[in-house]
Amino acid sequence: MYMGSYALSAGLPGLLVSELFPINIKGSAGSICNFMGNSTGWVVGYYFNFLTEWSSAGIFFTFSAFCYANFILIATMVPETKGRTLEEIQASITPSSD
Repeated sequence: MYMGSYALSAGLPGLLVSELFPINIKGSAGSICNFMGNSTGWVVGYYFNFLTEWSSAGIFFTFSAFCYANFILIATMVPETKGRTLEEIQASITPSSD
């Protein structure tokens, strides 16, 4: 359940690194994304038993709320990249200085 929820919400930034960042910072961006993903995964894994002892229903609904909020954020804020070049994607997310 955790891995499925993670893949649908919090795991998406790792996928987006390859599409949204230019080639000169993909390595750094990927490293930061992997570090943050592994760190947050460790926090969830470490505190899971403590939180289930506190309230098993509460932790489920709390984690579900965070995943839902992350999914909505990604669905509304992340641009569609299918069939677009990197330059087109960057132009759509970079504010123009007209």
